[in-house]
Parts: sequence; structure tokens; C-alpha cells
Amino acid sequence: MKKKLLALAICLGGVSPYANAEVTYQDILLDPDNIELNRQFIELKIASGDLPPALSAVERIIQLQPLNIGARILRARLLISLGNFATAKTELEALDFYSLPSTQASEVNELLVRVESSMSRWKTTGFVSLTVNYDNNVGSITETGKLADTAGVLSGTSFDSEGFSTKRSDTALGITASVSTFYDIGSQTNDNVYIQVTGQKTSGDDSKLKDLHSSGLTIGTNLNTVSYRTNTFVKFDKLHRNTVKDRSAIPVKRDDIKTITAGTQVSRQLDNTNLQFGYDFSIADFSGRSLSDDSDSKTHSLSMGLFSLVNPSTALFSGIGYQQRRADDRSSATAMSAQDRNVSRLNVGITSIFAEAHRVTSSVSIRDLRYKKLLSGVDQFVRDDRETTLSLAYRFNAGSISENLLGWSFNATVTRVENNSNMASYDITNNLVTLGVTYEF
Repeated sequence: MKKKLLALAICLGGVSPYANAEVTYQDILLDPDNIELNRQFIELKIASGDLPPALSAVERIIQLQPLNIGARILRARLLISLGNFATAKTELEALDFYSLPSTQASEVNELLVRVESSMSRWKTTGFVSLTVNYDNNVGSITETGKLADTAGVLSGTSFDSEGFSTKRSDTALGITASVSTFYDIGSQTNDNVYIQVTGQKTSGDDSKLKDLHSSGLTIGTNLNTVSYRTNTFVKFDKLHRNTVKDRSAIPVKRDDIKTITAGTQVSRQLDNTNLQFGYDFSIADFSGRSLSDDSDSKTHSLSMGLFSLVNPSTALFSGIGYQQRRADDRSSATAMSAQDRNVSRLNVGITSIFAEAHRVTSSVSIRDLRYKKLLSGVDQFVRDDRETTLSLAYRFNAGSISENLLGWSFNATVTRVENNSNMASYDITNNLVTLGVTYEF
């Protein structure tokens, strides 16, 4: 939408959209009837995502040139982006009376259909995604293939749940579906309540360690003011991991996990930078094995992030986070040793769109995981891990090829996750490649 707005703004005149990036609101106040100055101001504000001032400048141009159809279509698009559908509909219906060129007439009709759909208080969106995932260490075998004893000596062998002691690669097929329904509560700031339902199923090839299915339900509300947007939610997740068999064909039951999370996320737009702050509290309930209760935990999480637009096609993003997890059973030394930990996180990345349909995103994330108690009889030290994740993702928008492919995209991601611990028993590296096709509706 932003690229379409920018293209329309450029069509209002003939100068490069960055030729006069220094235009300010003070410049406009000094010469409000200068159409070229207003046009450059519009381009600058659209590029930075600051749409209300851009709308005001477009309306100044329309006052000076009432028959400027391009400006009036741009006004309608800006109104739609700002959620002012009723006014946008009035503008588009007025334009529909003109004998417009076929291209503009088609655009007006398309926008009218979109406005009428958006004016319904109920709105439903969703996606379906099919993926193929390759993991070169599906069993999370340690780098040495060994486990250290309480003296730090590499004496034990690292086994996975299927009884293998060597690294194995595997390919898993997956399907994910998600549907979100929003209800507009009728405020001037486009507030809504929503329900989101998500389901996922994966199935491995040689190994069954990736055989699982999960479901999730989120209920929340989006409340907006002039400066802030707030999303408050409650989320219910359930994960079932299929029972596997070891090399002796003995069934090995794996934990099922139920999680309840309540949280809030607040964001604020400052020029071309969006700031986000978040807090959530979650309770995890493990079941299925005799020792499952030792994994039950409660977690508090804080996060802060920013997304900064460098230009209309490139943005930088970063974030920091802190998480405190504690075992639910405070009378069990094993539970507290395994679950009590504090986690600090730092991530940075860049995303860029080129040739309109291609998006490349690269990022690095570092997590510092500090456990609070010694796992007696197993570890030499209190566990201290540093996890580094490198990711490179590519997305192709198939709608750029044909309108019949609108909503379809192809995705590819390459990821390396490396965990370096103060004990060799937890030094684990995974390299993953994921290919997928997604349809959004």
C-alpha cells in the first residue's frame, strides 16, 4: 500500500521523491498554496509512514485544483489507510460520476469494493502455509557426541529420544493454518477485539522426532490513541509430540505442553521509526511422563524493539528482551535446577524489498541463558549458555506476476542455531533450511 501511495504522490508532479527531502511543515506554512512544495511534502511523509500530514497536504492541493483526479484518488487511499472508510467512500462515489480513463475508473471501483468490505464491523483474515524443513541435527546431539560428568570428564554418550548417538539429518513436511476475526467496536481510532485460531502439524521422514501437532487460540483487543497502539491478549497453546520408538522398538513417550499467556504490547510511531514495548506472563503445564511435572514453570517476559524505515524499501530492526522463568514446584530441587533461569536477548536485522516483489531479511539474535541452581548429580557447574541464531530469509510475492496469484508467496529461510555452554553436555548446533508456499486471504 505504501508503494502505491508513493507512486500516486510522485504522479502529482515530476520531481524525484527525494530531491527535496528537507521540506518541513514550517516551509508549508510559509507558502501553503505552493503545489510543488506540498507534493514534495506528501512524498516525504508517505515514505516515512506519517500519513495524517500527507493527507492534509493532499487536501490543500485539491482545494487549489478540485479537478485533480490523481490527488483525489490519493486522498481516498490515504483515508483508507487511516481507517476513515466513510469519508473515503464519499470521495470515491463522487469520482465515480466522472468519465474517467479506464485505468483510473478501474482503480476507483477497486477501492470502492475494498471500502465497502472494510466498513463491515466484522473482518476475517488468515493464511495457509505448506513447508519443507531440513534439520542437520534432528536429535540435538552434542558437538562432541559425548556428555560430561560431574567432574567435567567426557565419559557419557549423547543419545536422542530414538536411541541414536550420532548426528542425523531429517526432512519434515509441515502445514500451518491461521484464521483471525476482528470486530470493529465503532470508535474513531479503529479499535477492535479479535479472535485468532492457529493449527500446525509436522511429520518427519527418517526420524519421528519432528512428528507433532499444535493448536492455539488468542483473544485480544487493539486500542489506539493518536500516539499509541495497544494490543492486550490472552493466548492458549497446546503442543502434542508423538510417541517415538527407540532402536529396540520400545515406545518413548514425550511431553505434551499446555501454555497460557497473558500480555500487552504497546507501540508508538515517531517519524519513520516505530517503537514497541511488551510484557507477558505465561504458565506452562507439561504432562505425559512421570517426570513431566518437574518441567512445569511460570515465566515473566519484558521486551523492547524498534523498526526504523531507512527508505521506502529498506528498514532496520532491533530488540532487547529479558525473561525470568521459575519452576512451579518450589519443593523439588530437580525442578528448580532444570527450570529456574534468567534469559537476556539482543537481536538486530535488516529487511529490504527490491524489484517490488522480492523481500530479503537477515538477522542475528543472541540469548544469554543463566540458570540459577546446580543440577546435582548431573552437571559440574551451574549451567550458563550463550545461544546465537543467524537467519537469512527470502520472500517472493507471486501476485506481482498475475492478479490470479494475489495472496500467494514463496518463502525460503536458512538458519543456524549454535548453543555454547560452560559445559560440553549442552554444546549443540543445528543448521536448518525451510522452503514454503503461503496463501493469505
